[in-house]
Amino acid sequence: MVRAISSFLEFCYLVRRESIDEDGLKAIDEALQRFHEDRVIFQTSGVRPDGFSLPRQHALKHYRHLIQEFGAPNGLCSSITESS
Repeated sequence: MVRAISSFLEFCYLVRRESIDEDGLKAIDEALQRFHEDRVIFQTSGVRPDGFSLPRQHALKHYRHLIQEFGAPNGLCSSITESS
């Protein structure tokens, strides 16, 4: 569980960089892969029997392509458009 959360946080910190090069993209991919591999512990241990899903978790797999297309998000918060 700690490894899953650690990989997720690593992913978050990597995508918040001001500048992301090919090595950064590779590190992002690796952190996301580790997170997806390790998050099954929440289901298999019974902590989250229906699975473990964070808000906007699906969007994580699109970050690489979007960074390549538009550049580093530089700390942009996508939830700002969802303010009430």
